[in-house]
Amino acid sequence: MERGEIDGVCGLDWAALKSRQPDWLRESKLNLLVQGALDPDPELAARGVPTPWRYIGNDVDRRAVALMVSFQQAFGKAYLAPPGVPAAQVSTLRAAFEAVLADKDLLAEAERLRIEIAPQSGESVQRVLRGAYAAPAPVIARLKAIIKP
Repeated sequence: MERGEIDGVCGLDWAALKSRQPDWLRESKLNLLVQGALDPDPELAARGVPTPWRYIGNDVDRRAVALMVSFQQAFGKAYLAPPGVPAAQVSTLRAAFEAVLADKDLLAEAERLRIEIAPQSGESVQRVLRGAYAAPAPVIARLKAIIKP
């Protein structure tokens, strides 16, 4: 994009963009079209970047897009364990991971490097997965049609 070979990019994470290309924001080199999020990010909303929901006309499409967005948010940077891991070990892993992400030294270093730390709990990721498995067939079919190349 910076070499002028393309005119657009899709799916660039907001936190990564702020960290890796702050000059693009400072110099208004970007036209941010839409947020790929279930809930609006306050910084993006303040810049006038809308969420997709007002552009989606029917409930099945809305639910399909919400399912896709929730997966992207939950699994974009997820750490996973295989099926069958005992609940006590899962709990220990989750607690340890949450403790690391709350460590003052880690957070200070992340701030120095302009890296955003915005963890999701293992329980919230698991809720997304349960919701996906519970999605009605028409929503799954519509999502398949939306993401088909």
